[in-house]
Amino acid sequence: MKPIIRTSIIIISLCFSFFGRTQTQDSTYYSIQAALLNPLSVKKLTLDNVTANLETLIQFKNLESLTLINYKTNYPPKEVAAVTWLKRLEIERSNFVELPVTYNKLVKLEGLSIIDDSLMDVSNALAVFSKPTNFKEIVFNNVYPMTSFPEELFKYKNLEKLSLRGDHITTLPNNINYFDKLKFLDLGDNEIVQLPSSLINLSSIETLFIDHDLKLDVPQVKSVLIQMPALKELHLEGAGLTPNQLDITEFKQLEKLYIKENRNSNNEKEVDLKINNLTFEKKIDPSTGLIDIK
Repeated sequence: MKPIIRTSIIIISLCFSFFGRTQTQDSTYYSIQAALLNPLSVKKLTLDNVTANLETLIQFKNLESLTLINYKTNYPPKEVAAVTWLKRLEIERSNFVELPVTYNKLVKLEGLSIIDDSLMDVSNALAVFSKPTNFKEIVFNNVYPMTSFPEELFKYKNLEKLSLRGDHITTLPNNINYFDKLKFLDLGDNEIVQLPSSLINLSSIETLFIDHDLKLDVPQVKSVLIQMPALKELHLEGAGLTPNQLDITEFKQLEKLYIKENRNSNNEKEVDLKINNLTFEKKIDPSTGLIDIK
């Protein structure tokens, strides 16, 4: 190897070490320093417990999505409020207890995701934003135990995706059909017993997760599911189903069903769920638990 080539490689290596994981193919940046080299190209930015140079966020005029992860402080960076054109805010594995009131300046926001933040006050977070009808997606997974569906969500009428996974929810409101644009609903890993019959009136829901909800009243839940007109994908992994408990021949509209981790009484194989005289065991993908019915 020629000396000049070796020197170039060393310089490149040093730059990568300094900036860390700087950018991916989807234009996601993982360093403010790297992003500042070409600020107008930055559409997605992920900050891992970064507290320095946050005042420079305002330079990223095309920034659409900001992710904050592993923050140990109780309050998110106030500098985020200056990025008034932001469309999506994600918070993961942090210790935030609430969102700053100044985040109401984020009037272009369409999506909010908070994952693995056991201290976050969900009611506070939902009350901050001044344009809730702009939102299309809200994710609250493994956040402050709610036990019930947050009433504040009803301000967010135009949601297309809602995820409340792992939030200790036990009941759902009867008027959940208020969200008439909802296509994706994740209620997995909760303590839900029954589904409100009003779900039948939601002609938009195509994907539903009620996996790992071990307290499901299966006959009642099935009576609702079979009448959901647009349901195409259903997740029931680890829901504690027993053999012959869910014969789903009545699911005329369903295309994909996930049942992995449901065991028979001997705990030896997947539950034998029958459809049109065929067992799902013969059609199930053992790696994913997917049954492609269609």
